[in-house]
Amino acid sequence: MSNEQPRTVREAAEELGLSPATIRLWIRKRKLGYLRLGRAVRIPASEIRRIVERGTVPAVQTRDRSIV
Repeated sequence: MSNEQPRTVREAAEELGLSPATIRLWIRKRKLGYLRLGRAVRIPASEIRRIVERGTVPAVQTRDRSIV
């Protein structure tokens, strides 16, 4: 899903490759921001991007060891 619409718990879990239970746990622990619309819970797209960016480990550049 590439649009800016808030995701359901299930959609957010699929997008992140996690279980819905993990998303609900992160919501309870306040690790993931969310919207409450009555009884419905939605995850903003910006929160999904934040989680991905925060968890991304940059690649290590290797030195070129070719012999000249």
